[in-house]
Amino acid sequence: MSTDSLYALRSAAVMGLGACIASAWLVQEDLETGRLVHLAPQWRAGSIPMQLIYPYAPHYPARLRRFVETMREAIPLAMKGSAG
Repeated sequence: MSTDSLYALRSAAVMGLGACIASAWLVQEDLETGRLVHLAPQWRAGSIPMQLIYPYAPHYPARLRRFVETMREAIPLAMKGSAG
């Protein structure tokens, strides 16, 4: 199966249609409850670059500044705990 939907990938794996490579945050609960089994716990997928893109403006709304700040803090932490 090939898809660009992480949720379809997760659903297929949970339904027993095969193995998948998914983001840790997506399958963490499934691993904890035993719905999925981590087949290769020592293996990690390579990092994927992420960019936040928004148009130039002389002043940015506080909610955009806060979102960018939150993402800068959260993404490195998520990558450290990645299940591959």
